[in-house]
Order: sequence, then structure tokens, then C-alpha cells
Amino acid sequence: MTLQQRVRIHTEDDHERATQRIDEIAHASPGSREEAELLALLEAVERWESHQECWSDWL
Repeated sequence: MTLQQRVRIHTEDDHERATQRIDEIAHASPGSREEAELLALLEAVERWESHQECWSDWL
């Protein structure tokens, strides 16, 4: 996975899998493929959680 690739989270299950994978690769070596994956996952989770917070304001 390169830094240019985006991870998209569409469901609660996707979110759960992403957070589990983040835990698995949390100590990735700098410059490694796992670090690129970690950064993409962290960005996706942040977008998902931000989106969920926006929707909670409407409910």
C-alpha cells in the first residue's frame, strides 16, 4: 500500500477491522509498507469517526 492509496470505511464492521489492524501494526518501522498502511488506516478511521460525530448532532 502506498501513501497515495486511500482506505475507505463504509460500515461498523469496516471500522472494527481497521482498528484491529491498527493495533496489529502500531509499531511499524519508519518507511515500511506497514507504516504506509498504518497512516492510511489512521486517516480513514479519523474521517469515519468525524463523520459519525456529525451525524450524532442530527439525531
